Amino acid sequence: MMLENTSGRRLAAGLRGLAINLVGGLRATFLLPMRESQVHGTFSQVVALAFVGIAWPVVVEIVQSGFAGRFYAGALPDALFDVPILIIACWALAWLAQRPERTLMLTVLALAADLWIGVIAWLMLWIAQLLPRSAPMRYVEIGLYYGPAVWLALATAVAGIRLLPIASYRRAAALAIGGLLIAVPVLAAWPDRQLWAKVEAETPVTDRHAYRIAVSEDAIYAQPSVLEHALAAIEPAVPGEPTLFFIGVAGYGEQDVFMRELESVATLFDERFGTRGHSILLINNRKRVFDTPIATTTSLRAARPSLFDVDVAARSARAGCADAEENARRRRRREPRRCRIGVLRRRLCRVAEGRPHARDHRGVGGSQLVRVQQ
Repeated sequence: MMLENTSGRRLAAGLRGLAINLVGGLRATFLLPMRESQVHGTFSQVVALAFVGIAWPVVVEIVQSGFAGRFYAGALPDALFDVPILIIACWALAWLAQRPERTLMLTVLALAADLWIGVIAWLMLWIAQLLPRSAPMRYVEIGLYYGPAVWLALATAVAGIRLLPIASYRRAAALAIGGLLIAVPVLAAWPDRQLWAKVEAETPVTDRHAYRIAVSEDAIYAQPSVLEHALAAIEPAVPGEPTLFFIGVAGYGEQDVFMRELESVATLFDERFGTRGHSILLINNRKRVFDTPIATTTSLRAARPSLFDVDVAARSARAGCADAEENARRRRRREPRRCRIGVLRRRLCRVAEGRPHARDHRGVGGSQLVRVQQ
């Protein structure tokens, strides 16, 4: 009974400490001032925050895709990638402030801020995907890729400057530590944090019915229109903006895993590089023969010129506008010269006919004519 009471009190104290740290992490996220009493720095809190950091994305993915999915344990190192990075960065900040005993406190605060920044970035990305596709939205998606790592580095450095504290002449070094030990590793590693993904039912290759569907006459005759529809859906490049086009090929059709991986890569490129509307997928899978072009040399040859033509058309339009502007500038430069030549021609004709120009003074026209004749 005594052991149960002790365990209950420890659990309650741990939850209270977690709540305190989450509030402190929220303040650190928005670079607000805080006190040391607003952080409960223990190793148990490090473990709890790390667990919450990998648990909430799994819950969100289960809500989106349902329980008909699979937990990918191989993604755990990527999901926990921020933990050692933040420990090292917080130790460096504490060493800079000559307060190494506060490394654990700053690490807990940084993990809590990392949790809030991840939630905010996910919400902003979800909202961005609901908005109409436009050129500014590409920059928003790029910002949502690079922004969280930079934001976390800044929040950790500012929290270290205020809590440790760090002297004013060392604050630039603290910001550099945050950038080099947090932002650079996270952006360079490109961790894949997806721990839960929807699993589609695999169809055995020995299933003759599925094989007959893939090679049926309806599927064969439907492919030209499917390919044509996919090529027609490619949007032209935005004038004056760099545009990236994506062609994805999943050639092995006996397993669904290649189709899912290609779709995941396409989604990744859409979110981080703005290829939505500028991509085409060629998939060999019996489940997609009626809605997605199959991966063949014919479809690949048709896709490459289509993307090239779209890009060339956009470049031609930009070049045409540039040529028109240049021609207009040349005409404007030539027009004053033509006017001067025309006036001089009329004056010469008048002088030759013995009718000097009304504006010419006596003797001036003759001297001008002599100069021209010379």
